[in-house]
Amino acid sequence: MPGPLNTDPAFIDLDGDDEAGEAQHDQKEEYRELLEKVQGREEVFKKGWWKDAVFATKLYDGSSTSAVDDDKAYNILYSNTEVLLPSLYSATPKPAIRGRFVDVDVKPIPSVVERYLTLLSDPGNPGIESFDDALSETVLSALVPGLGFSRLRYYKDRAMPLAVESGHYKGLIWAKARKWSKCPWIAFRHELTSSELFAQFKIPENERNKFKELDDENTEERQDDKPRGTVVYEVWVKASKKIIFLCGDWDELCLRVDDDVLQLAGFYPTPGPLLLTMQPGELNPVPLFQYYRNQAQELNRITVRLNKVISAIRVRGAYNGLLGKEMETLLSQNEMENALIPASEAAILAAQGGGFERHIWMLPIEKLITVATSLYQAREAIKSVIYELTGISDIIRGSSVASETATAQDLKNKWGTVRLRKMQTIVANYVRDLYRLAVDGATSVVTVEQWKAITQPPIPTKEE
Repeated sequence: MPGPLNTDPAFIDLDGDDEAGEAQHDQKEEYRELLEKVQGREEVFKKGWWKDAVFATKLYDGSSTSAVDDDKAYNILYSNTEVLLPSLYSATPKPAIRGRFVDVDVKPIPSVVERYLTLLSDPGNPGIESFDDALSETVLSALVPGLGFSRLRYYKDRAMPLAVESGHYKGLIWAKARKWSKCPWIAFRHELTSSELFAQFKIPENERNKFKELDDENTEERQDDKPRGTVVYEVWVKASKKIIFLCGDWDELCLRVDDDVLQLAGFYPTPGPLLLTMQPGELNPVPLFQYYRNQAQELNRITVRLNKVISAIRVRGAYNGLLGKEMETLLSQNEMENALIPASEAAILAAQGGGFERHIWMLPIEKLITVATSLYQAREAIKSVIYELTGISDIIRGSSVASETATAQDLKNKWGTVRLRKMQTIVANYVRDLYRLAVDGATSVVTVEQWKAITQPPIPTKEE
């Protein structure tokens, strides 16, 4: 792993004396090795859970039809997600800070920290992602593609210098490990256009020829595995406590090297991925849809078949042509109600007896109605299985009505969400870890004056 660098933060100059050139050549090889590790893990993700994540995302937002390729299929994924999402995250968290032990007086620290986190969770200014927006997107991403994450960002020029921002599920890559705490490095994946790249890294005109040909036209019609621009990896290396920006389209590989400004105890600016489902013993996400994908496909097939059967259930038949225009008038006039017409062929009706029913023959639809009823029942049965797999059945069992007693409602509230409680705990712990990161980072980058302006504590500073 690369060690501390005595270089300009923007660029690595490979010119110089032989020893310096040789050292920087070795360093460039270390960058290349690190970039290959990151891109190798990215390929593993592409061939693995990213395929399932793309499928689930397209099915959720309706940009792709179901497995049966019919636009009338039942989008059970969207329905389930909209039920689970408010059960896992429905309101902006309210921090509650207190000392671990009641008999230890740590005032006014809890009050100051709670005020700081309350302002961090504030909706913020228009155009700036709020804490609530970041968490909502993170939980939604964990429910649909299987992974969501938020990270801590440092903005030196803001009154609140730290902010929590969510990321795309493809924007986080980590080294192979069983636990997040054991990862030697993580990488944030950024897709930047050439103008964004040149502006963010302040690349002068005479250095831009070191880039390979950049494609900024690959936007709306791009394929799923094609980035919309140049990919830059923001690699956080735990051993060296350095943040290295690598780009495979840049001849020198390394765009910039930053020091660890936040000085977090765990180094990484994120609690890790928010995973509601994953492979046992592995840090590999599994989209929730994968657990009931077969049932969803069966549900889609039944829905499509049911639509066709219902379309076939129509009143159709024939009548005796000797009845003339009267029967045609009765069957074709939709607006006729409580009206009678004269029957010029009454002699035929009277002679053969039985009235109209003897002269009208209807096609049988009873069997189609029986099939449609069976399909409805089968669809409800499959939905029940899916609800059991996702935990939505707990919400259904836990729902109450006004006529129930208070004891019955308490029992449903206690036992109706047993399976959901695990996912709710995962989300709550993720929010808690984000708060801890925000407080940890604030001790390094937030000045005393900023603390006072943010929290407005009722205590004087040392100078005061």
